[in-house]
Amino acid sequence: MSPLQGSIIAAYYIPGVFHPRLLRATPPAFKTPITEFLCGTSMTARLKALGYYLRGWTGYFCLVPIKSFFVELDKWVRRRIRSCYWKQWRKPSARIRNLMQLGLGRDEAVPFGSCSRGAWFMSGCKSVQSTLTNSYLQSTGLVSLMEFWSKLAPKR
Repeated sequence: MSPLQGSIIAAYYIPGVFHPRLLRATPPAFKTPITEFLCGTSMTARLKALGYYLRGWTGYFCLVPIKSFFVELDKWVRRRIRSCYWKQWRKPSARIRNLMQLGLGRDEAVPFGSCSRGAWFMSGCKSVQSTLTNSYLQSTGLVSLMEFWSKLAPKR
């Protein structure tokens, strides 16, 4: 079973040992509310609402000892936030200006800022990832699933 296939925690018990595991499809159940959080409000309000959701969701699934599950979802959340920033900067001039403010040189910012590809594609580009870094996203209020899970997960 793939680590990304599961939504309900099930467990089986062998005398002296508790073994939690996942059942059914979690990512659609996880990703749909996130898409709803990220519509039509300021980025600060989005990240605050998303933080509550991620903490609650991670608290429920912290019993599952599958690190790769949380790594993949953490990557997806960061990419989704980057695409929200890209959508927020609607015009090419705003994209170029914001990329340059975040430290990208003008020679790179102009072609990327004026690119007509979609927000999801651009959120996966190296230039956008190098400007909207993980540390920048955390400084704006994004909760890391991996960090929160590592605090809550049982030590093995």
